[in-house]
Formats: sequence, C-alpha cells, structure tokens
Amino acid sequence: MNKLHHKPEKKSAFTVHGIIAETLTWLEANRLRKNLCQDLLSGY
Repeated sequence: MNKLHHKPEKKSAFTVHGIIAETLTWLEANRLRKNLCQDLLSGY
C-alpha cells in the first residue's frame, strides 16, 4: 500500500519537470524562429 501511495508523487514531480523542459524547448524554438525571420527579412 505504501508503494502505491508514493507513485503519484513521483509522477507529478516528473510531470512538472516535463512541463518545464517543454516550456524551455518552446521558448528556444520561438527564439530561433524569430532569428530566422529576421535573417530572412534582412536577406530580402
């Protein structure tokens, strides 16, 4: 019973970690996309 009780805690902690990682990835992708657009605009 105790083991079952501890699993959700680990899962939620992992989910929070995943959300942070996803947010960082999204921010990084956004930054790269912005740079790419600026490069294209300056190229034209």
